[in-house]
Amino acid sequence: MQRLFYAVALSYCEANDLDISPESDGGAGPVDFKVSSGASAKVLIELKRSSNPKLVDGYTKQLDAYRNSEGTLLAYYVIIDVGGLTSKKMGKLSEARSAVLAEGLKPSEFVIIDGNVQKSASKR
Repeated sequence: MQRLFYAVALSYCEANDLDISPESDGGAGPVDFKVSSGASAKVLIELKRSSNPKLVDGYTKQLDAYRNSEGTLLAYYVIIDVGGLTSKKMGKLSEARSAVLAEGLKPSEFVIIDGNVQKSASKR
Protein backbone atom coordinates (compact mmCIF):
# COMPACT_ATOMS: atom_id res chain seq x y z
CA MET A 1 0.00 0.00 0.00
CA GLN A 2 2.90 2.34 0.66
CA ARG A 3 4.45 1.69 -2.74
CA LEU A 4 1.15 2.37 -4.50
CA PHE A 5 0.64 5.57 -2.52
CA TYR A 6 4.20 6.69 -3.32
CA ALA A 7 3.83 5.97 -7.05
CA VAL A 8 0.72 8.13 -7.28
CA ALA A 9 1.94 10.85 -4.91
CA LEU A 10 5.32 11.15 -6.64
CA SER A 11 3.70 12.14 -9.94
CA TYR A 12 1.47 14.67 -8.17
CA CYS A 13 4.39 16.14 -6.23
CA GLU A 14 6.60 16.45 -9.30
CA ALA A 15 3.81 18.21 -11.21
CA ASN A 16 3.31 20.67 -8.33
CA ASP A 17 6.97 21.29 -7.39
CA LEU A 18 6.67 19.50 -4.04
CA ASP A 19 9.22 17.24 -2.40
CA ILE A 20 8.08 13.84 -1.12
CA SER A 21 10.32 11.83 1.19
CA PRO A 22 9.41 8.26 2.11
CA GLU A 23 10.48 7.02 5.56
CA SER A 24 11.63 10.47 6.68
CA ASP A 25 13.10 10.35 10.20
CA GLY A 26 13.10 13.61 12.13
CA GLY A 27 14.13 11.91 15.37
CA ALA A 28 11.08 9.99 16.62
CA GLY A 29 11.33 7.24 14.03
CA PRO A 30 10.44 7.13 10.35
CA VAL A 31 7.09 8.55 9.28
CA ASP A 32 5.77 6.90 6.11
CA PHE A 33 5.87 10.11 4.02
CA LYS A 34 6.79 13.75 4.41
CA VAL A 35 5.69 16.18 1.70
CA SER A 36 7.23 19.63 1.79
CA SER A 37 7.52 22.88 -0.05
CA GLY A 38 10.46 24.63 1.55
CA ALA A 39 11.44 24.29 5.18
CA SER A 40 8.27 25.58 6.79
CA ALA A 41 5.50 23.92 4.75
CA LYS A 42 5.51 20.23 5.71
CA VAL A 43 2.77 17.60 5.77
CA LEU A 44 3.22 14.14 7.27
CA ILE A 45 1.33 11.08 6.07
CA GLU A 46 1.15 7.82 7.99
CA LEU A 47 -0.63 4.79 6.49
CA LYS A 48 -2.10 1.95 8.56
CA ARG A 49 -4.24 -1.07 7.83
CA SER A 50 -7.50 -1.19 9.77
CA SER A 51 -6.53 -4.66 11.03
CA ASN A 52 -3.52 -3.23 12.88
CA PRO A 53 -4.03 -3.88 16.63
CA LYS A 54 -2.33 -0.56 17.44
CA LEU A 55 -4.43 1.50 15.03
CA VAL A 56 -5.63 3.96 17.67
CA ASP A 57 -2.18 4.28 19.31
CA GLY A 58 -0.72 5.08 15.89
CA TYR A 59 -3.03 8.09 15.67
CA THR A 60 -2.85 9.24 19.29
CA LYS A 61 0.82 8.60 20.07
CA GLN A 62 2.93 7.74 17.03
CA LEU A 63 1.74 10.48 14.68
CA ASP A 64 1.94 13.14 17.41
CA ALA A 65 5.57 12.14 18.09
CA TYR A 66 6.33 12.48 14.37
CA ARG A 67 4.64 15.88 14.22
CA ASN A 68 6.69 17.13 17.15
CA SER A 69 10.00 15.84 15.81
CA GLU A 70 9.38 17.20 12.30
CA GLY A 71 8.12 20.55 13.61
CA THR A 72 4.78 20.55 11.81
CA LEU A 73 1.10 20.57 12.75
CA LEU A 74 -0.15 19.17 9.45
CA ALA A 75 -0.51 15.41 9.36
CA TYR A 76 -2.82 12.83 7.82
CA TYR A 77 -3.48 9.37 9.17
CA VAL A 78 -4.60 7.24 6.24
CA ILE A 79 -6.47 4.11 7.28
CA ILE A 80 -6.79 1.41 4.65
CA ASP A 81 -9.94 -0.52 5.61
CA VAL A 82 -9.16 -4.20 5.01
CA GLY A 83 -11.60 -5.37 7.68
CA GLY A 84 -11.55 -5.07 11.42
CA LEU A 85 -12.43 -1.38 11.48
CA THR A 86 -14.90 -1.65 14.32
CA SER A 87 -17.19 1.03 15.65
CA LYS A 88 -15.14 0.84 18.87
CA LYS A 89 -11.92 1.76 17.02
CA MET A 90 -13.70 4.53 15.11
CA GLY A 91 -15.17 5.85 18.35
CA LYS A 92 -11.74 6.01 19.98
CA LEU A 93 -10.26 7.79 16.96
CA SER A 94 -13.11 10.33 16.96
CA GLU A 95 -12.80 10.86 20.72
CA ALA A 96 -9.06 11.47 20.41
CA ARG A 97 -9.58 13.99 17.62
CA SER A 98 -12.36 15.75 19.57
CA ALA A 99 -10.14 15.98 22.68
CA VAL A 100 -7.44 17.78 20.70
CA LEU A 101 -10.02 20.16 19.24
CA ALA A 102 -11.41 20.85 22.73
CA GLU A 103 -7.92 21.96 23.80
CA GLY A 104 -7.93 24.50 20.96
CA LEU A 105 -5.22 22.64 19.05
CA LYS A 106 -5.08 21.35 15.47
CA PRO A 107 -5.57 17.58 15.34
CA SER A 108 -4.16 15.26 12.71
CA GLU A 109 -6.80 14.41 10.13
CA PHE A 110 -7.70 10.83 9.44
CA VAL A 111 -8.85 9.49 6.10
CA ILE A 112 -10.41 6.08 5.51
CA ILE A 113 -9.95 4.26 2.21
CA ASP A 114 -11.95 1.12 1.43
CA GLY A 115 -9.32 -1.52 0.70
CA ASN A 116 -11.69 -4.48 0.71
CA VAL A 117 -11.78 -6.70 -2.35
CA GLN A 118 -14.76 -5.69 -4.49
CA LYS A 119 -16.69 -7.81 -6.93
CA SER A 120 -16.08 -6.87 -10.51
CA ALA A 121 -18.90 -4.78 -11.99
CA SER A 122 -19.14 -7.27 -14.85
CA LYS A 123 -19.75 -10.14 -12.40
CA ARG A 124 -22.41 -8.57 -10.17
